[in-house]
Amino acid sequence: MDLLILYLNFTTINLANTDPWTDEFVWLVDKDILPLCLQSIPDAGFPVISTLEVRPLSESAYRTGLEDFPNKFLRKSYRINCGYINGSLRYPLDQYDRIWDADQDFLPFHVSSGFKIQRTFNLSSLEETPPAAVLQTARVLARKEVLTYNLPLDTLGDYYIILYFAGILPVSPSFNMLINGDVVQSNYTVKSSEVSALFITRKGIKSLNITMKSISFYPQINAIEVYEIVDIPSESSSTTGALIILLLHALCVFE
Repeated sequence: MDLLILYLNFTTINLANTDPWTDEFVWLVDKDILPLCLQSIPDAGFPVISTLEVRPLSESAYRTGLEDFPNKFLRKSYRINCGYINGSLRYPLDQYDRIWDADQDFLPFHVSSGFKIQRTFNLSSLEETPPAAVLQTARVLARKEVLTYNLPLDTLGDYYIILYFAGILPVSPSFNMLINGDVVQSNYTVKSSEVSALFITRKGIKSLNITMKSISFYPQINAIEVYEIVDIPSESSSTTGALIILLLHALCVFE
């Protein structure tokens, strides 16, 4: 079946290949109604949906670094709670009920540790407002100089990457940040007791390698979000309105 939002074909759902299926979008809407339709494909069965969730976000969130990408919406690829391996977190820990998945795809496995330290942070500088429970955990490299995340992507396309850092340790590590081998930030410092983020876009990529090369102390990262940047036709786009998360689940049930 095809998923249509505002009568635009956004994706094709094949439960024979992926069951259950989940998709999540970040969208700027300017209407009181958001039309959504599941359209059957010939000889492919009937459309089904298990859950549809729509949640508001801060209107200023998920805008930084996207100035060169007007008339776009974001389709979630990853939202990783670095350093935390005991399942996913969401509401009430996240006021916007975003799902933060357990840590994954990091190297090296045996000399990078997950830390959890209770700290209170001032989040006024981050419109995305990651939850405290996520910022209080981190993946921290020990005894090596390079910490890496290798994240496969579904399609060749443009991607929006947000890297979150919180100074939960008593030291302030510095490192070079690389995306797919390119230095995007030199000598980046995570200051103790402070929160910061890097907003990065990459065009025409099929895989994502996030690398931190140590300069002083040990590299750390607290959370990662990765979104595919998807076109919205001009007649369906908006520059003002409410920012929402649209989360859909579908699965086959046989009785």
